[in-house]
Amino acid sequence: MSVILAIKSFLGFKGVAETGLRILEKVTGTDFTDADRAKFILDYHNARKHESPTRRLIAVMMLLGLMIFGLAYGVTGGVASLYVFMSTEGVTLAEITASQNLAEITVKPLLQWKNDIYIFMKEIFVNPMSIVIGFYFLTSFQKK
Repeated sequence: MSVILAIKSFLGFKGVAETGLRILEKVTGTDFTDADRAKFILDYHNARKHESPTRRLIAVMMLLGLMIFGLAYGVTGGVASLYVFMSTEGVTLAEITASQNLAEITVKPLLQWKNDIYIFMKEIFVNPMSIVIGFYFLTSFQKK
């Protein structure tokens, strides 16, 4: 019976996972003792102490603005498509086509607003956001 238990524990997930984790820690050099791990965390926080809260705020505001405008873009497109779908009616193909064309004409201002949001996001947010996020991450790498 002990041979079966030994084989089961050798092939069991827990043993394999622990062995794999120990091998990974040795290879990456992160096999810390508790004191080493605490020292690493304190050193990491001291190295990040210089990062500017203003820079973080700008990055968060840019991300929040992009998320809000992205959500508005998605909701606008969804509402326009839903309106066209719900307002299309008729029995014959000609009636369906006519009612769909009327619905698309009715929803045209909403689609123009959706296009304006897209252009605003593309022109106003993408380039400055790339610069802000790039600056945010590159300055932390430069100081190391």
